[in-house]
Amino acid sequence: MTKADLKIKLTEWEKELKLAELAKKTITSYIGDVQRFLDSIPDDETEVTKQTLIDYKTSLDTVEIKRKKSKPQIGKKESSKNRALTSINKFLSYCDLESLKIKNIKVQNKSTLENLLTLKELKGILNQAEKQKEWDIYWAVKTLALTGVRYSELQFVTVESCKAKKLKINNKGKVRQFEFDEKLAKDLLAWAKAKGITEGMLFITKNGTFIKNEQFSRKLKRVAGKAHFVNMKKIHPHAFRHFFALNYLEATNNIAEVANVLGHSSLNTTRIYLTTTPKQQREYITQMKNNLGI
Repeated sequence: MTKADLKIKLTEWEKELKLAELAKKTITSYIGDVQRFLDSIPDDETEVTKQTLIDYKTSLDTVEIKRKKSKPQIGKKESSKNRALTSINKFLSYCDLESLKIKNIKVQNKSTLENLLTLKELKGILNQAEKQKEWDIYWAVKTLALTGVRYSELQFVTVESCKAKKLKINNKGKVRQFEFDEKLAKDLLAWAKAKGITEGMLFITKNGTFIKNEQFSRKLKRVAGKAHFVNMKKIHPHAFRHFFALNYLEATNNIAEVANVLGHSSLNTTRIYLTTTPKQQREYITQMKNNLGI
């Protein structure tokens, strides 16, 4: 097929993805990744071959310097490159071009977890949110840290779910349900009542829409920035999910249970929480050295 043929196919594929009821963000990601690949081909009449795909993969793997606000950023992360290749391979399958599919870039698994939020830092953020009366931030952070939900899943934290003390999450075509902490549910209901919310979502704007991730993240960084001992590299919505996962694993000692609550379809995704932190690794190595006496 030529580039022109694939452009037509891409339009058709986008319609198919919408009919399959994939998340809007997922569709945008898939289409964007494939579009960037097609944009790399100079001519519409160019025949797309396996070599075309290999050359594009090589170009992704080449380190490029990108500048943002005068600070150089080097290339893309391997995970982002592989995500792009996965999108392209899905598209090639749709086009019945299985022979053109390419392998992902090999990435060595990390043996440690880095930049993990500590309990001291979490308390520091909550204290600052309380001091600044940023209650949306305070309750969102507390809910994320005590439930392990993704930020986008906060929209399922409703007056009704708090009353039932059960969270029912419907995300990415999968439904999972788990118990809500009783005190947290009670506190959230009291906060909702103070805001005049009697039904539906709790984390909403004045217009009644769910607070966007970007809006929340900006405000979160402003609040956390006032706590001088907080490492700002750790401050992002997903950090609280990691915090929950590690502490829940420590409490249950059951990786399958952690996977179930987090909504992971594969234990391989959850296994990262079994790895050590760099600090723990150093301590283990020192302990081993002392035991060996060398």
